[in-house]
Amino acid sequence: TPRRRSPSGGRRSASGSSGSRQAKRKEKKRARAEERADKRREETEEERRKAEKAVKKKDKKEKKEKAESKKAESKRDAPKKSKDKDGLSVDEWNEIRKSMGLKPLKS
Repeated sequence: TPRRRSPSGGRRSASGSSGSRQAKRKEKKRARAEERADKRREETEEERRKAEKAVKKKDKKEKKEKAESKKAESKRDAPKKSKDKDGLSVDEWNEIRKSMGLKPLKS
């Protein structure tokens, strides 16, 4: 169907409603752009918080592993103080054997 033209030839005056419609469209467009920017900022902040949380968790795990390895190392390096059947450790027997002029036991 053919469109009807207004008496002004299809153009509207500057004081007409088309100017206010354009302003409303621009305002809506700007508002949507601001909403998208806010959403991006929120997503970025959330990602940053998640990354920080992951780093803290990793640091805590590494610290725990380091403490456990130190504990295991100190147990391994500690001199043998376990008592045998007769109640003396190897180090104590070696002191006795040394005073008697004998070779020390292997520890």
